[in-house]
Amino acid sequence: MGCDIHCYVAKRVKDNNGYHYEAAPIYRKQRKNWLDDDSEMVYNLCDIDVGRDYQLFGVLAGVRYLGLEQIADARGFDEFCPEEIRAQYEEFSVDYHDVSFYNMNEIKEAIKDKKRYPKWNTYDTEDEDGNLVEVKDKNDPGPHQSLKWFYKHVMEFANQAWYYVEPEDVRVYFWFDN
Repeated sequence: MGCDIHCYVAKRVKDNNGYHYEAAPIYRKQRKNWLDDDSEMVYNLCDIDVGRDYQLFGVLAGVRYLGLEQIADARGFDEFCPEEIRAQYEEFSVDYHDVSFYNMNEIKEAIKDKKRYPKWNTYDTEDEDGNLVEVKDKNDPGPHQSLKWFYKHVMEFANQAWYYVEPEDVRVYFWFDN
């Protein structure tokens, strides 16, 4: 059984009371009960499909890929999380775990940290003298590549929702299920 991530994007918006976050206004039509083919069709907030990149899951939340330092411990929902996003979580929350969020600037900073999140995965082997050496595997992209792809994917989704938005104004909320 695999693990999936559910990602939702929100944008910071200035109002009379300061700031709040709004969920990306992109919806998709789907069955209300996805296990029942006869269930009525409804429109739900659209999440981002980032696939099953366990290396990314490990960096974001320490899920399914140990040995990598995660950017930050799971934070849960903050007071700014839009109700539409919380509602998506509440529907099946019994199966969900490791709820968290990041501002896209945090992801951008993590991408720059190539020591913590290398471009290529490495493995240990012996050289011709029997010494243990670390080798970069150019056929095995490291967590840096996963973070870069995630950043690009989330920002493209945000710019599709709002035409143009700065990374510091974009927040991604996510959780996992098994």
